[in-house]
Amino acid sequence: MPRTQIIERNRHRYEDIHRLADRGWTISAIVRRLNLDRKTVRRFRDAALAPTLRGRRGPASRGWSRPTT
Repeated sequence: MPRTQIIERNRHRYEDIHRLADRGWTISAIVRRLNLDRKTVRRFRDAALAPTLRGRRGPASRGWSRPTT
């Protein structure tokens, strides 16, 4: 998988969130420290690494779908 800016950003977020969570920081404290939404912090904290690197839509999504006939 090629490294893109989104993948790198997500990798860093994952590492930062897990580093702080492993030290016993609460979600609220991590949110304040990293300036992220609570849902984002919870998603990264609870996810395995691979899914968080895909980005919001996943690797194969093009943002549109074909009409069904």
